[in-house]
Amino acid sequence: MNNAKFQHGIAPIIIVLILTAAGAVLWLYQNSGMDGWSKIAGGGRILSFAVEPSRKEGGWTLYTYGAKAIFKGEKLLSVELRYSPTGAGAGNGQPDGYKLGNMARLERCAAGQECSPDMPDMWFYNMPKNLTATNFWAVAKDAQGNTLKSNDLGNVGYEE
Repeated sequence: MNNAKFQHGIAPIIIVLILTAAGAVLWLYQNSGMDGWSKIAGGGRILSFAVEPSRKEGGWTLYTYGAKAIFKGEKLLSVELRYSPTGAGAGNGQPDGYKLGNMARLERCAAGQECSPDMPDMWFYNMPKNLTATNFWAVAKDAQGNTLKSNDLGNVGYEE
């Protein structure tokens, strides 16, 4: 078989495959039901996690009364705080840590204002007095059922 004839005969097949794939992507974009590409691109995403205000000292993140755990992410349904308490063997019975509580989602824009779809979701939790933890992190769930774990802030403690 002549190589030129082979290449000439396969080119239309490749073009049809490319057009079919492009049509499928366009159909998914138009019928995904949530911001077009978001469903195609994947599930939720964590952007940041911190305790604010806080300060670092000797390997600890220290906070005072009024501090909040602040979490930023995209396409998430829920976020909860988890921790391992201080003390010898305190976290051994709970490898996934203990649940501190569910974070509350802040509204991205005030009523009657136009909201930018590029703004991340923000979640917060009022930090309790007297928490001392050797590990402190957030666990989020997205609409696709994925569980995402934030960075571990390590040692976190309340100071007066």
